Amino acid sequence: MNEKKKIFIAILCTSLIGNIIVLYIDIIPYIWHHVERKYFQSKTSILDTKHPEQIIIEKSLAMATSKNVTMVWREQLSFSEELQMIDKQKEWETFKRYSYPRAYLLAGLTDYAKARKDTVLMTHIAKAFNTYILNNGLPNFVFDKVDQAPFGIAAINMYQFFGNIRYKKMADYIYKKITSDIKDSSGIILYRNGDKCLINDALGMACPFLIRYQKIAKNNNPINIAHRQLEYYIKYGVDKETFLPTHGIDIKTNIKVGPTNWGRGIGWYMIALSEYTKYNKKRSNELNKLIQTLNKLRMPNHVWSQFPGSSEHFDASSTTLFMYSMNLVNPGIYTRDDIFKILGRFITDQGIITTTSGDTYSINYYSHTFGESELSQGILLMLLSTTYQNISGN
Repeated sequence: MNEKKKIFIAILCTSLIGNIIVLYIDIIPYIWHHVERKYFQSKTSILDTKHPEQIIIEKSLAMATSKNVTMVWREQLSFSEELQMIDKQKEWETFKRYSYPRAYLLAGLTDYAKARKDTVLMTHIAKAFNTYILNNGLPNFVFDKVDQAPFGIAAINMYQFFGNIRYKKMADYIYKKITSDIKDSSGIILYRNGDKCLINDALGMACPFLIRYQKIAKNNNPINIAHRQLEYYIKYGVDKETFLPTHGIDIKTNIKVGPTNWGRGIGWYMIALSEYTKYNKKRSNELNKLIQTLNKLRMPNHVWSQFPGSSEHFDASSTTLFMYSMNLVNPGIYTRDDIFKILGRFITDQGIITTTSGDTYSINYYSHTFGESELSQGILLMLLSTTYQNISGN
């Protein structure tokens, strides 16, 4: 083989390998995203099945034990940026598996089984949950973010249901971890250490756990800490006319930053407020006024968008958070039939609710991508649990 032919073959092989890499990293993911949205998100509705809740539960259990996380975590990057992410893929997958979507999925599963008083189901859930906890009751993952606090809701439910001290130890550990970062007299739990702003995400992660932890604690500290978070946010971060929360508050100046109509952010604040109101009616006025505003921003098909009032793209995370929060304090606003009538067309016959906006990157920087999510799946189960009993005992 002459030298020119060797060079030609080398160039051809290099070009082929390069094109394959570009296809795998950049072009195929981009095309597949659009194909999936167009052809695969219009699957048969759960309403066409005989036992929708059972299908949802089975899918949720499978999601809880899967190595893959369905939540959309980032936008499609440029080729060079995607290339740089390859060596961080393992770390990235670990981060996703032990963050708030999976945590709220397990919280929803245990809420549902507990409300149904279903020992068989709770035993199945325990097998899934036990993969997240060591024999000594500590998490089997690095717990270093407030996003992980909802794992504690599942631990509390498991402890209350089975009485196994192992689960209480995990809840105790989570409580100590998220409160250990309170450094000053303000008593505020920041989303990340060093943040200049308090964002409402932190309320949605920490407060529901703190309020529920109160029921197994031997003092009033958990509920007092949760109340301080809400008191500060209501004072500085809530619009006095609409009662909508801004996404963030500058902790140095107490100035509101970010929009007040980011749907999931409203939901984070609202779930904290409703869980507290369920325990203590002190903040019921703020919750009732917020509900009035949200009802005005609701779309004609009784659901909400990613940005209520300024967009019409259904967002499962904001909608389920709103509906759960309303039903938690006023059981019966949404009956089981109402829930499926409103949300059924967004739930596939495989048992998964679709169209959740992806993870948010920062204030004023929100995802443009929608997909399936463990978060909405978990909150849907929490919503369904409210239709079986008044869950004040959670």
